[in-house]
Amino acid sequence: MSDVTTDDILDAIRASMKLAQTEHSSDGATGTEIAQALNCCPLTARKHIRRLVEEKRMVVVRLRRNRIDGVPTVVSGYRLVV
Repeated sequence: MSDVTTDDILDAIRASMKLAQTEHSSDGATGTEIAQALNCCPLTARKHIRRLVEEKRMVVVRLRRNRIDGVPTVVSGYRLVV
């Protein structure tokens, strides 16, 4: 991941949020969704997310997602600041 630029990360995050909005009708994406879009492990994704939150380019939001048993729940997620 050392050759990945901040723009690459932001593009992947935007793509994951667009997919999350389509699938879940919400404004943001979870850390797992962002990691999948970046094609990396969640730990690496959290490192990038943490830096973007510290730079105030991303904010923490609450998202509604369905648990594995189908019960809706609220989880932490992230949204890019525009």
